[in-house]
Amino acid sequence: MITDSDKNMICYFIQEKGDITRWCDWEKRKTDIAIERPELIAAINNLEIAKRTLSAIVENIGNEI
Repeated sequence: MITDSDKNMICYFIQEKGDITRWCDWEKRKTDIAIERPELIAAINNLEIAKRTLSAIVENIGNEI
C-alpha cells in the first residue's frame, strides 16, 4: 500500500529534485508502488530511456561539427 508519506516523497523527489532515485526508500518502496501505480514506474522507465536517447542524439550532433 502506498502511504501518504510515500505520495509526498514521490511528488517531492520528482517535482523538486527531478530524480526519484534520490529518495532513500525508493528501492524499498518501488515494488509496492508498482503494484498500485504501474503507470508511474512505466513513466519513470520511459523517462530514463528518453534521457539516454536524447544524450545519444546530442552526442551524434556534436560529432558532426
